[in-house]
Amino acid sequence: MTLSLFCSFVSSEVSYPEPEFKAWLQTNEEVALLKVRSFRGSHAARLLADRLYSAGAVYIGVVIVLKEVSGLRVYLPQSFKKREEIFKIANRELEGNGFSGEEDTGQDALMVWLKR
Repeated sequence: MTLSLFCSFVSSEVSYPEPEFKAWLQTNEEVALLKVRSFRGSHAARLLADRLYSAGAVYIGVVIVLKEVSGLRVYLPQSFKKREEIFKIANRELEGNGFSGEEDTGQDALMVWLKR
């Protein structure tokens, strides 16, 4: 009884170190597209995020290095089936950007590096 009472007070909110990709795109659209050179426009960037979220991504963060977007950190769910779909989408993007695809090794997040 005490344990369940204690658990009800623990917050389930998770904090991520990166700004959320779709929100970041919306707030910084005019600057974002200059920095996200991998995409042909904000529509293509939003489509990638939509596909990853639809596949089950928990959160997509923008990785900014030296004031430039270097990639996206896609936080992965525990479900094998969802992870598999996310890796398919991410690997298509990675390979299209000239990088090797990634394998699921049980990691919490997957980096999708963007073109330079």
